[in-house]
Amino acid sequence: MNEHLQDLLNRSLHGELSGPEQKQLTEALKNDPGLRQEQQHLQELSTLLKDQSHSFAPGFADRVMDRIDGGKASKIVPIHNSQKWGRAFLKVALSGAAAVLIFILGVYFTEGALSLDILMGTESINGEHWTTYMLYDV
Repeated sequence: MNEHLQDLLNRSLHGELSGPEQKQLTEALKNDPGLRQEQQHLQELSTLLKDQSHSFAPGFADRVMDRIDGGKASKIVPIHNSQKWGRAFLKVALSGAAAVLIFILGVYFTEGALSLDILMGTESINGEHWTTYMLYDV
């Protein structure tokens, strides 16, 4: 089903269609049995949802706020006091540094030298073609 028609169908349930849009949807509904079935499904779902009523027990908001203000808040550990975050960062930083070192060593051993052009993969581009390379859109 076309996304545009799906959008029209959804907006029609809320009465948000203009005259031409309503005409387009009506025409599409005449020609597409799948769209008619979707419309019927959405209307049934809308009817079911309209019949639902949601209510909370008296004092619900007060109980929630009491729990937030009560003992639960004291169990929260600030990030700056936690040594776990420091250890986790150190592990990630060391892993990243090791990956960069392995990459540089791999380039050195395969190319026989290290330069910025080799690391960037631009060693075969001469100065005349540099702007063409930089402006190339993949």
